[in-house]
Amino acid sequence: MNKPSPQPGLQTSSRQPCEDVVQVKSPSDVVIVITPEGILEMCSQETASIFGYFQASDLIGRSYIEWVAPEDQEDLRKVLQSGLLANERNGRLSLSLLHREGRRIPVELTLTRIAASLDEHSRWIAWMETPASLTESQVADQSAKQEIRSATEEALRQSEERLRMIVSNVPVILFAVDCSGRFTLAEGKALSMLGQKSGPMVGKTIDQVFPNVPELKFSIRRAMNGDSFNTTLNMTTATFELWCSPIRDSAGETQGMLSVAFDVTEQKKAEEALRKSEERYRSLVENQGEGACIITENFHFEYLNLATEAIVGRPVSELIGHSLLEILPEDQIPILENQLSVRQKGKSGSYELVILRPDGERRSLLVTATPRFDATGKYIGSFAIFRDITDRKRFEDRLRYWGAHDSLTGLYNRFTFEEELHRLEKIHRPPVAAIIVDIDNLKEINDAHGHHLGDEAIRRVALALRLSFRVEDMIARIGGDEFAILLANTGQEGLAHSIERLRQNLTAANLNWDASYPISISIGGMVAQEGQSLQETLALADRQMYQEKQSKHGRHLSNWNGTS
Repeated sequence: MNKPSPQPGLQTSSRQPCEDVVQVKSPSDVVIVITPEGILEMCSQETASIFGYFQASDLIGRSYIEWVAPEDQEDLRKVLQSGLLANERNGRLSLSLLHREGRRIPVELTLTRIAASLDEHSRWIAWMETPASLTESQVADQSAKQEIRSATEEALRQSEERLRMIVSNVPVILFAVDCSGRFTLAEGKALSMLGQKSGPMVGKTIDQVFPNVPELKFSIRRAMNGDSFNTTLNMTTATFELWCSPIRDSAGETQGMLSVAFDVTEQKKAEEALRKSEERYRSLVENQGEGACIITENFHFEYLNLATEAIVGRPVSELIGHSLLEILPEDQIPILENQLSVRQKGKSGSYELVILRPDGERRSLLVTATPRFDATGKYIGSFAIFRDITDRKRFEDRLRYWGAHDSLTGLYNRFTFEEELHRLEKIHRPPVAAIIVDIDNLKEINDAHGHHLGDEAIRRVALALRLSFRVEDMIARIGGDEFAILLANTGQEGLAHSIERLRQNLTAANLNWDASYPISISIGGMVAQEGQSLQETLALADRQMYQEKQSKHGRHLSNWNGTS
């Protein structure tokens, strides 16, 4: 767009001038340009001389408070502001200006708006008519004043052309409607989106151009009634954001309405896509079986999904704003503090955490947490997904238990016993004792009464073993009818007392047992000597048990080495 070059003698402020600056042809023009805020934005050298200034630049940028008499400042402010609101384009005002030396200069200002659109950037051009004693050439020279008006009209025409050019190349529609409902203005590139052109619309009624758009009719009537507003208008092929305002004459009477319609079709599509995406995400988070939460850097809950209620046993409303620490047992706080340091380093991770429900039940959770940071990189909390793994943990515990224990007696099994034997072999310090126990007549019980009674005999021996030894002692069933015990910190005297307790407890077990087949056991026990391995000690105990068994039955039974 070609801008008119400034004329000699006309000074402007150092700010970027608006597109609607009027170019004055004569350097003697007594003319000023004022912003709606009352800032003198442009003036001629002749104007500056009236105020007593040598250069126009000494006056430019000053507020009207500095160059208008105090008693007239409010009148000028009202004209600038009320004229803007009432859509007035011209006005006259008599007031006194302040000379640089302080004296008053009576003038008659003729003001004309120099912007074609109704916005906050509109400027006012003012011609000053002064007494002949001060500006005789301006008063006498009517042709010069006519030139000013012609220049102003030409500037307005160019401004309108520029505005029309802009509107024609931007996806907007600028339209005006008079009180009879006919279009008096219709410009804008976006008209083609509605299958319309600017020229044919002018002079037609709303019903003729848009017969099936009641929302548009309602907006036009609303503006005609004096309301300035913005609204969204959904057309068949596009969506527009409408800014509507009434057009009033100098008397304040409504003469029509003016509207600018911005094409927001793509924006609305993007907003709708975002809304649907957020709905899908929220639906996914809210309806999944796992809990989801957002916590602050101080462990306070900002968000919890509904699945959380079933996991923690509390309503979400009772948790929002409260601390995670309120539902944690004391022994879990170090775990949480350790995870906090990991999150602060920007690392995601999974870990197990135990919470305490209102009924006192402990529930195990598997938590996967991701850190959150603000725009400055400051850690502000975490987003976490968690599931209740209590049942899984219990199942795993049962698997581990039965992987280490004998299913019939609940004692440790042979595998666990041998693992413990190897461990103690590396670290044991004397005294350590080993005992081997074997049921003498299990085969006879099985043959006479069946295996169910034989299993009961095994369980009774196992109970007698538990009652006879300490909790820290390793008691294991290492064969069908054979048991082994490892006793740490036990010398010969302690070994003898332990074996005696076992015999007494077995006697008690036989009191309510079939007297025709009393349970009988053979026992061998040894204390590991200095430099002797536990394997060797266990073999000696097995040999001693075997000797006792032979002295009872005169029969050979399996020994520790598995030979017969």
